[in-house]
Amino acid sequence: MKEIVALIHHQENNEVVVQTAIRMAQLFDLDMTLLYIIEAPYDWEQLGRTARDSHPGVKTRINKARLTMDHWLTVIRSHQITVKKAFLYYDQEHSSAQYPNHSESLVITDKHLFDSADPTFSKVINQLTPIKLIVDTIFEPNEIEDIVLSSDFHTVQPQSVNLINALIAQFSFHLNLVFINSSELRENSAISITNMKKAIAQYEFRKTSISIFNAEDRLLGAEQFANIKGGDLIITEERNVVDVSALHKEHLPIIIIQK
Repeated sequence: MKEIVALIHHQENNEVVVQTAIRMAQLFDLDMTLLYIIEAPYDWEQLGRTARDSHPGVKTRINKARLTMDHWLTVIRSHQITVKKAFLYYDQEHSSAQYPNHSESLVITDKHLFDSADPTFSKVINQLTPIKLIVDTIFEPNEIEDIVLSSDFHTVQPQSVNLINALIAQFSFHLNLVFINSSELRENSAISITNMKKAIAQYEFRKTSISIFNAEDRLLGAEQFANIKGGDLIITEERNVVDVSALHKEHLPIIIIQK
């Protein structure tokens, strides 16, 4: 990860996102970007004055957004965190967006963002970054006691390894490796167990356990397993595009890493 991105919106729980982003930026000693997602022509930055004047509603939303961002920038900087602001313009009509380069960032956003009837949100979030933390309450990393790592474990993404080892370096917690047997992904238990043991040895994970859990859905299964184990955070690696619109049904903070 090279930075923390707090993705906020005009009607969502921005305090949860910003306060979580502050904690993660402090934890990893990273700079931040405050990214405001706003409906506008996806090429808004390239439009001339005349073209922009034909969208008075967009100009009003942007002006309101700037006031919101200025407030949160003051809050973030009070924690001695270097932060800049940017807009993410999404175009519902064309189902497209103008994406800033955040491919190596941890993007933090609120689960309730996906309660919206606008399906473009899911597409925007999935394309914005391969690694995202989705929360519905302020996440306190120093309170972690159990983390659930869900993967196929044939390979483990470098982002997952770096994240877990960075947390291990600062906190003492139990790491639960779990293979979710679902309709999407199913394999012989012996293979799953072997792959999890290899991952533990290769990446020098400490205080670990390995499990296999049966569920109809991988994400739902990861949360069900985490609830059984008393998990505080889910880290899941996904080969297929995740339908983040279903995440409002989840309750634990979840980091999704796209393979």
